[in-house]
Amino acid sequence: MQNSLSKHFSFLLMISLLSASTALCVEKASGVKASPSTQSIAAAETAAIGKVEAALKLSPAGGFVASTEKVLSDIKKLVGKAEPFALTYIKIKADDLKTGIELRDDHLHKHMKTDANPWIDAKNFKLNGGTGTADVTLNGVTQNVPLTYKATPTNVTFSFAVVPTQFKIEEAKYLGIRVKDEVQVQGNLSY
Repeated sequence: MQNSLSKHFSFLLMISLLSASTALCVEKASGVKASPSTQSIAAAETAAIGKVEAALKLSPAGGFVASTEKVLSDIKKLVGKAEPFALTYIKIKADDLKTGIELRDDHLHKHMKTDANPWIDAKNFKLNGGTGTADVTLNGVTQNVPLTYKATPTNVTFSFAVVPTQFKIEEAKYLGIRVKDEVQVQGNLSY
């Protein structure tokens, strides 16, 4: 059961989102040496103060949450604009997603193929008055996803849903219990 749950959980965790960083920022924020793909990212990017959570529901009942506070982003505060912030990307290291159970985390990371797909990200944000879209990449697959958000003078909260099978993540099921094919992702970033 945990192996099947891990498959959907890894999807959630990957979806849990977003951000990119310079090699130095990646190394400082995650404790992992940056890959060549992250080394080319602009130096202005920094580790953000924030959190991303993915909620997975089980059928017939129950569920669990995977989360991380190790978020990379380029969010910037704006003054005198319609939106109080600008956001280009959000990125998290898939292995940083944790459920509170080490074995389930291991299964999740293995199912998400974090060796081949170490990052979950969101970019190309199109935001307007509390709704918008972003390109979310999970399991090496990118999908345009609708989202909602609420901004204050100091932070933004966001939420969206992802369908694991649309990111080529197999349905997870074991002994009549399955992970539902929709994961709710939410998070917040301070600026």
